[in-house]
Amino acid sequence: MQLQQLGIPTLLDTRQELAPDSPPQLQFYWGWYADPNGNFTTNTYKKYRWATGAVAVHTCSFGGRDLRRTQSAAAGLIADGASATIATVNEPLIAGWSRPDIFFSNYVRPKGSGLTFIESAYAATPFLSWQTVFIGDPLMRFTKE
Repeated sequence: MQLQQLGIPTLLDTRQELAPDSPPQLQFYWGWYADPNGNFTTNTYKKYRWATGAVAVHTCSFGGRDLRRTQSAAAGLIADGASATIATVNEPLIAGWSRPDIFFSNYVRPKGSGLTFIESAYAATPFLSWQTVFIGDPLMRFTKE
């Protein structure tokens, strides 16, 4: 995994149970919803704390539909301190979702040589017609401190 190769502490949680408590500050999160509607308030990531410039993506069908309600995944993640997210406003099916492997291989590179958030998100999204939204500073770049 490219994050580990760059010396970034990484937890790849493949268990069925919900994610464990958050480390001090998360720089990246890419998860899958826990209830049928991807309701932000019912997931354990609500208690996570976000580092400056954090990218947090919660894969659920309608997480970007209502950006004025923090119960939606995208609005909740931003309201709680994440700096950027990717969400969909309609059901993309799994084939239409942005690919984390492509996103991270473009965004997280040695010595700040990665692409911007919008370039990485756009490159990772196979079907733009599925109403995917990218929320955050489009020119944001990852730099490892």
